Amino acid sequence: MRKTTIYAVLLLSSTSPALADTFVVDTEVDAMLTGCSGLVVGDCSLRGAIERANQTTSTDTISFGFGATTFSLSIGGASEDSNQTGDLDILQPVHIDGGGRVTVDASLIADRVFDVLTDSSSFVTFEGLTITGGHAPAGDNSFEGGGVRCIDGAVFLDGAQVTGNGPVREGAGIFANGCSLVLNRTTIADNTATLLGGGVSISSSTMSAPVSAIVGNHAGSFGGGLLAHAFTQVDLDNMTFSGNTAGSEGSAIDYAGELVLGFVTIVSEPASGVPAITLNPLPNATLTVSNTLLVGSCDLGGAFTSGGGNLESPGDTCGFDPLVDQVNVADARLMPLSVAGSATPYHLPMAGSPAVDDPLGSITGCPTHDQRFGPPRPLDGNGDGIASCDIGAIERDPLFQDGFETGDTSRWSSTVLQGLEPLAPSGAPGA
Repeated sequence: MRKTTIYAVLLLSSTSPALADTFVVDTEVDAMLTGCSGLVVGDCSLRGAIERANQTTSTDTISFGFGATTFSLSIGGASEDSNQTGDLDILQPVHIDGGGRVTVDASLIADRVFDVLTDSSSFVTFEGLTITGGHAPAGDNSFEGGGVRCIDGAVFLDGAQVTGNGPVREGAGIFANGCSLVLNRTTIADNTATLLGGGVSISSSTMSAPVSAIVGNHAGSFGGGLLAHAFTQVDLDNMTFSGNTAGSEGSAIDYAGELVLGFVTIVSEPASGVPAITLNPLPNATLTVSNTLLVGSCDLGGAFTSGGGNLESPGDTCGFDPLVDQVNVADARLMPLSVAGSATPYHLPMAGSPAVDDPLGSITGCPTHDQRFGPPRPLDGNGDGIASCDIGAIERDPLFQDGFETGDTSRWSSTVLQGLEPLAPSGAPGA
């Protein structure tokens, strides 16, 4: 599996360029208020701060002088790309820092939330921000990108949530064309596309998404969680796909480019008859899977490579190697989706899960942490005195090794169960 070391570089390049300004938003009104002097109260709106940042090539920072706040976009109008009406058009690199308490909502307008049109390798960063309510104008069957659209630019979502966007034709959460897309500690949840890419749709782009989750999204045809067209490179590790649905192919992932999965948990509903992973039969379509847990099935038409340490339940449809992978596993024994101790939702392996402690001894390249970024890897999850890496995104941290923990949650204490509730429809906390 490819490993990237770009995150520190992203933070440096997106937050500390020469001659950059900081604009503090001090009004919730959606108006072109560009004063942003810090001297006059109410003279800096979010739209106005973006307008100021659009005037310079340096990576300015936009922050917020509020507690928990929802900014409702309310200026409707003709589709244009100059930030005057409708969605927020970003024309230059900028770092928008919501501090984990700011929501930007486009429910009142028939448009997406953010349109990134920088044509730049410098990143537009959305940090600690919830992006919601983006949807297509009535009767527009070609609309792309509900939460964020990126055309020939670069987008970094850090500790963000993209949730409740759509319906749009394609890429309800995020649509990227010719874009570098990085997700870190980010949740893409409950977005709806009428055709393609409920959570994310990318083409001619690159994507990485460590310690993130794509959950509960829907596409009418292909790619409920992620749709990746040809000429894309996607590298996913320490992350979860769960509860995504599609009408035809790829409830979790529909792919036609180069896809690498490592320490990923994918949970779909096999009874739906829709494969969780679909790899299209194109010349450059490749899939490499290592140390990944799949509840669901595959429909693979391209080149496939198993790096070992994988688990498929309940069948054997992916072409895994039974010498180094577990197949036909009747029950993967996973807890319901949870956000306990994590910025993003995940499935915790139960006691006795075949994902725990690498039963075949075939896992290689164990990372230092799991999707929650807190618990170290590896841990001794089965009490045999040997710490081995678990399959999938989450390392089981055994709370009990005295026979009490059975997977029957009726026997667990209320203290333990408080943190193991299923994910609320709105997505993981962090806003």
